[in-house]
Amino acid sequence: QVFPEGSLFIRKGTPDAGAECFWRLPNDAEHCWQAKFFLSSPDSNQWSQIDDSVKTVLAKHPNITKYTICLPMDRPDAREEGKKSCLQKWDDHVASWQKLAKEKGMVVEFLYWGESEIFQMLSKEEHRGRYLFWFNRDILTNMSMSHQIDDAISNVGPRYTPELNVELEIAELFDAMGRNDKYHAKIRELLGKLQRRVKSLARNKQDVPFYETVSNIIKKCQKLFSLLFEFSKSPECIVDMQNLKSICSEVNDLIWECHGSIHDLEEKEYEEKFGHKRKGDYYSSEYSSWNYNLRMIREAIGNLRCYVDGSFARLSILPNMILCGDAGTGKTHLLCDIALNRINNNMPTVLLLGQHFRNANPWKQIIDQLQFHCETADEMLGILDAAGEASHVRTLIFLDAINESYDKEFWTDHLTGIFSSIRRYKWVGIVVSIRQSYLNYIIPAHLLNDSDLVSVAFHQGFKGVEYEAFQKFFTYYKIDYPSVPLLNPEFLNPLFLKLLCEGLCNLKIKQFPRDFHNITKIYETFVNSIDKKLSRKKYLDYNLNERIVWKSVNLLAGVMATKKRQYLTEKEVEFALEDLDKSTGYHNSLYSHLKSEHLICEDMAYHKELYIDVIRFAYERFTDHLIAKFLIDKYIGLSSPNESFRKASNLTSLFSDEQSLYYNRGVIEALSIQIPERYGVDLH
Repeated sequence: QVFPEGSLFIRKGTPDAGAECFWRLPNDAEHCWQAKFFLSSPDSNQWSQIDDSVKTVLAKHPNITKYTICLPMDRPDAREEGKKSCLQKWDDHVASWQKLAKEKGMVVEFLYWGESEIFQMLSKEEHRGRYLFWFNRDILTNMSMSHQIDDAISNVGPRYTPELNVELEIAELFDAMGRNDKYHAKIRELLGKLQRRVKSLARNKQDVPFYETVSNIIKKCQKLFSLLFEFSKSPECIVDMQNLKSICSEVNDLIWECHGSIHDLEEKEYEEKFGHKRKGDYYSSEYSSWNYNLRMIREAIGNLRCYVDGSFARLSILPNMILCGDAGTGKTHLLCDIALNRINNNMPTVLLLGQHFRNANPWKQIIDQLQFHCETADEMLGILDAAGEASHVRTLIFLDAINESYDKEFWTDHLTGIFSSIRRYKWVGIVVSIRQSYLNYIIPAHLLNDSDLVSVAFHQGFKGVEYEAFQKFFTYYKIDYPSVPLLNPEFLNPLFLKLLCEGLCNLKIKQFPRDFHNITKIYETFVNSIDKKLSRKKYLDYNLNERIVWKSVNLLAGVMATKKRQYLTEKEVEFALEDLDKSTGYHNSLYSHLKSEHLICEDMAYHKELYIDVIRFAYERFTDHLIAKFLIDKYIGLSSPNESFRKASNLTSLFSDEQSLYYNRGVIEALSIQIPERYGVDLH
């Protein structure tokens, strides 16, 4: 049913005061519903139950104007002599209910929804998905969604390791998107803190010159309570966030006005007490509690504002998100973990992988992957919408790593339409994840700039929770925790940290090396562990002394340094590795194994005014240090660094102008680390 903008839907628990749910219209009128599971014509006892519900709703809902009673049957009307039919009894009861309402000064319309009425509404095209959800129960169940997520996680492989999960603040955005109990509880917690501070403020004496301003603060805070308390009760409640932000700003302004008044009063008190203007700090005991409570309210408003002004608020109302981040930051792990937690808590969720999509209608592919027995996007979204409504929490669609699709460009033509379609379903939200370097290539610029359609969130790996992450990883891999802090930014990358820990285990190193503040040593250990692994018979089967992996990375770094760019085309990589690769077939190739071990990765680069597919080393600083090592080995070697920099144009060209300095800043930083390590002199 369609209700005016600003209407509020409220679903009730037990007892329900005669209404299982109701709509409150902008004019405060209420439309209420009551359902009874009577499978045949009501007997006298059942009519009595309905009468009781009517009496209760008239008493408890004085603003009611429509009352709909739902029974899963049509009303028989046999019209037998001397016997009233169900339809006739209904008419009699409606007459008595209207009389009762009139006695209370109310005008109420009583409606009946039976099997025919409900079927007729579900037969409308816009309710097709809801019909399929409720009357084809095999189409979508919590178990079927759980199996679908399990299958997706199996295909993700080692990118999801639940034992290494670290709680991240970004996960709270998904609570906001789903409008789940955790999100609503957080808002109520923040409201409770603000309410306690406002009560403390109200208990202060009222005979102060600025009390009118204080009174305005209290009134505006009470308005905040009212608006946000309704919002925190149900995913169906929508609130005007601009209005909330405006109220928060007004409260802040009023608080500063009070602080100013108190400051003036303290100045006056000081002059009267000491006979001159105060020169230093002076705080009157008379106003200390005022200042404290006002400061605490300002702090509580600030905390609350995070949830009404920013990503949390936008996603709670418009649950469309693009999640981006660098390679290895843990986007896939995050989506897998949240999907699993949601489904274990009976929150409808689907997890789709970009690698399974081809250049074809994305909706048809999603329907096929979910094994839905429907034909159109609207039918599928209607099913997911009904699942969310039934669970009383939004259904979330996770579409992970669209940059791994067979034809990445096809998303450019479809993403805006996907987000727009989902926007029409209030019980459905979507998260699309993408590697940062592909963001501007795949996502249309107009979509990235359209905050009314989608929010963009950035995954920063373990930034802010470094200590917790290190503890979790080192405990899991049974590596002794280092005695010095790990400050290198690579350790904030979950994939790098995981591969490094696995590398230490492969090398049978249980004590975290003391010299791991040395970035060169970190990368050496990383490459050595891959070299040892790939030398085994089940992989490339070569003599470890050949150091094939080291030769490979040095060759690739040399080509990059020569071409003066930090990426290569696939053909350039294959050509560079040709003499080292003795295998047959792509999947057994050295190139394929280097990708599998996350030493190199596929990416995009802007080359000669075009975006092209390229191959990079997986970590930018790793690239910088490999190129720096190549330059040092080739152009300095055993010579003096000072002499080499004077003679070698390939070194001096790094510093030739501002553009060169900017473009080569990573390599220059790597040189400034490696030259002192190898030659004992600084680069300056």
